[in-house]
Amino acid sequence: MPYLTRYLATEILGIFFYLIIQFVRLNLLSTGNKTEIRKYIFYSFILSFPVVVLYIFYFRFQQFCLWFDVMICAIGFAFSILEWIASLIAFIKIGKNLQYDEENI
Repeated sequence: MPYLTRYLATEILGIFFYLIIQFVRLNLLSTGNKTEIRKYIFYSFILSFPVVVLYIFYFRFQQFCLWFDVMICAIGFAFSILEWIASLIAFIKIGKNLQYDEENI
């Protein structure tokens, strides 16, 4: 069964978007955690939504989906949700520890 070319571009672009978003998101989360600046954690929190959407896309709508692909997407999805929850907790915790400062909003 040949791979349909109309889906090939979508899946390759999705992988590149995923890589770029994950790189930026994880760097923001790391920087926000180390410096305790809320805006970095907030931006990382916002960027986690496209990552989850891409996981759902590859889990549900991929042209040829093997058992291995399903397992990798499920593990990545679970870790993204856990990171989302952890970033939300860190955002709240840093907000309680810091006094009101415009730079940290």
